[in-house]
Amino acid sequence: MCEVRNTIQTAIRKLLESLEEQGARLPQVISLTEVTPHFKVLLRLQPVRPTLTPCQQDILRLLSSEDRPRVCDWILSALENQDKLWGESTVRRALASLVRTGRLVNRSGPVRGYHIPGKF
Repeated sequence: MCEVRNTIQTAIRKLLESLEEQGARLPQVISLTEVTPHFKVLLRLQPVRPTLTPCQQDILRLLSSEDRPRVCDWILSALENQDKLWGESTVRRALASLVRTGRLVNRSGPVRGYHIPGKF
């Protein structure tokens, strides 16, 4: 199953690269549903938002200067000390998003907390 998934991802990546090289202008969102006798294919294509929120930027700036992973409560305090007054849920959502996109790692175990990948 993993091999099939990789093949499909590679084909889609090549298609999108080809469309970009041709200068094709894609709509904001494309949704397709194709059905064959044996498969149903659902494809949703939409642009990735490369920009970070101001809260995410503050978190990355803060953690890039740290010498060890930091837990959420510490991050909230440190941001507050810098007059970056973000709500707890905003910071938690920003941390989750940064982990999901690979910009942060949330480490568990004896030394736990968030940090920049490859830093520790």
